[in-house]
Amino acid sequence: MKLEPSCTREEVRVAYRAAIKQVHPDVNRHPRAEATAQALNEARRVLADPGLREEYDVARRRCHAARARRASIRSSIYPVPPAPQPAPSRPTVGWWQRPELLNALAAVLRAAAQRRRPSQPKVMWKPGKTRDGKAVCYRTPVRKRTR
Repeated sequence: MKLEPSCTREEVRVAYRAAIKQVHPDVNRHPRAEATAQALNEARRVLADPGLREEYDVARRRCHAARARRASIRSSIYPVPPAPQPAPSRPTVGWWQRPELLNALAAVLRAAAQRRRPSQPKVMWKPGKTRDGKAVCYRTPVRKRTR
């Protein structure tokens, strides 16, 4: 429910109502919605009762203290590794999605088609798009003009 340790019963009630509206099994059809709603009910029950809340706070403080002790022991035994460097940024657009590269490729392919063997049929390379919008280069036969 994302509450502060010093929250009041009213803040617990408001946070519980907001959270249960999202995860209640009648509203949310997720397979784990019922288990999440039961966990929220248990959390509200513990945080609303002053005696149970005191027990919970003591257990939470012990857990945090033990975790801090383990972390200090671990850091004294094992050196802290350096932080990983961010990966270099890469272009998010591939060469096949850049029209200027496709036009250059089509020009190179056209030039190669002009240097073809005489036995091969004439073809023209053109940039285009598929039905789903992907850019491609395709071959089309060159037809002789008739008058």
